Amino acid sequence: MSTPDKRTTFSLVMTVHDQAEEIRYELPRLLEQQYEDYEVIVVDEHSSDETADLLNYMKTDHPQLYTTFLPKYQFQQFRRRLAFTLGVKAARKEWIVLS
Repeated sequence: MSTPDKRTTFSLVMTVHDQAEEIRYELPRLLEQQYEDYEVIVVDEHSSDETADLLNYMKTDHPQLYTTFLPKYQFQQFRRRLAFTLGVKAARKEWIVLS
């Protein structure tokens, strides 16, 4: 399997739930990569903290950031799987990386 180089396009898909503090410090590192053509897709799993507000704020400075959310889901055991499926369907690049 080959590894991506700086010309490879990729989508990084990640799910979050009540992780505003982690996003505040870690997401900027992902958004400041040296790759030319990539996107970061964050699926919010119905967070109750300020995660959604923080993601919306970060989108203003980072055009490669795409966010979506998972509405309140009654089958909690499938929440993460559904969130990743939603993120993968939103991906538009050549490679998809799950985080």
